[in-house]
Amino acid sequence: MYRIKDYIITESFIHQVFNLMDLTLKSTDPENPVVRLLGIPQSDITDTIRGYVQEARMRNRIFEIN
Repeated sequence: MYRIKDYIITESFIHQVFNLMDLTLKSTDPENPVVRLLGIPQSDITDTIRGYVQEARMRNRIFEIN
């Protein structure tokens, strides 16, 4: 989880009609740099993921330097 760097939410018109969204996760993992979750129910999953990422970074003592 600590390798996730960014996320993108997209909703086409059809997705909006059915309360769905596409979520793309970008990471620094060389084997899986992009993970796409297509057609998932609309939710605040990004907040949940953000919390897990921060927790994993703290637990593994990984600090991001810009």
